[in-house]
Amino acid sequence: MDDSKALFDYWHDLVRLKNYELIAAPGHVQTQDLRHECTNYDDLWRRPAVQQLSEPERSRVVAIIKYECTAQVLQNRAGRLRDRANELAAASHEQDQQKSKLLGLIKALQEKLFALNLGRSIVTMKLQELKTKVYELAGVDTTKQLKAKYEEIKTLDMRRQTSWEKTLAILQKQQSEFEEWLENPPEEYKDLFSEITEASQKYDQKSTETKQQVREVLSIANNLEELAEECQDEAAQLKQEVEISRRMSKQARLN
Repeated sequence: MDDSKALFDYWHDLVRLKNYELIAAPGHVQTQDLRHECTNYDDLWRRPAVQQLSEPERSRVVAIIKYECTAQVLQNRAGRLRDRANELAAASHEQDQQKSKLLGLIKALQEKLFALNLGRSIVTMKLQELKTKVYELAGVDTTKQLKAKYEEIKTLDMRRQTSWEKTLAILQKQQSEFEEWLENPPEEYKDLFSEITEASQKYDQKSTETKQQVREVLSIANNLEELAEECQDEAAQLKQEVEISRRMSKQARLN
């Protein structure tokens, strides 16, 4: 074949990929291993038609075969790894959303448990004790000041003890008492909260590992694409050599 493009296209069409598990392997794989194990490179360059060529033509053809096999397997691997990275990133995002929802439900449950636990102590308090505690927490001296400061209690009838109980629960929830209660919950809740914390920490670790894996896979894919570009540069130079050789052969025949 005299046309360099036709020569490249001819061998391009003969390349066959195989061993897709190795092509898609997440870790580092040597380029030469990909070429020998995942393409029919060795079968192509060993063809009698190639071996019967005289030098330097045979070396050029082998180089073209090497380029075509390498470029195709690198591009295929880069695409597969990028797809895998996108799948991992999507799964990680979905898990983060699920965790956020779950943590919201857990927080709501903890607040209800806190209110229940708080209610047990509040219902044992006398009215004057409730008022004193509420005014202390709110930093006010009168009911009017209290309602002006807290929107949530404006509609409560402060002549009733239940209203003072609700007000105290609201104030204690807004204060640091809830966080302190979470850090040191009643004995009956300690095992449950400990399991929740442990499960959350394990998830965070797994999420961090997944995100790291995404970065590593994308890095490999980027490197493969850079290698493929370098192969294209080598191919361009090879095409020039083929074209020069073709012209020299044609000129020799004319002479």
